[in-house]
Amino acid sequence: MIIGICKVTIHIPGSATLKDRRKIVNSLKDKIRHNFNVSVAEVENSNLWQKATLGIACVSDQKDYLAQTISGILNMIKNNGEILITDSQIDFL
Repeated sequence: MIIGICKVTIHIPGSATLKDRRKIVNSLKDKIRHNFNVSVAEVENSNLWQKATLGIACVSDQKDYLAQTISGILNMIKNNGEILITDSQIDFL
């Protein structure tokens, strides 16, 4: 069993309030869960208006599948017009 973990820090330039930020982050988390069947949680920066950090985890018996899944998630986030990725870290356990 292999676990793929990704920590993604995002910048939300269009967010002017915590309510705006929460709406965008929750929508993003729901899209990631729905499209990729992975676990997603907000892990840092929950009180900043324009910054959020998400933790994403998935399990498989194939590292290539996990790498492909995480790559797809990062591409989906990059293609979202409301969000910019400022940092990402990927680990496999």
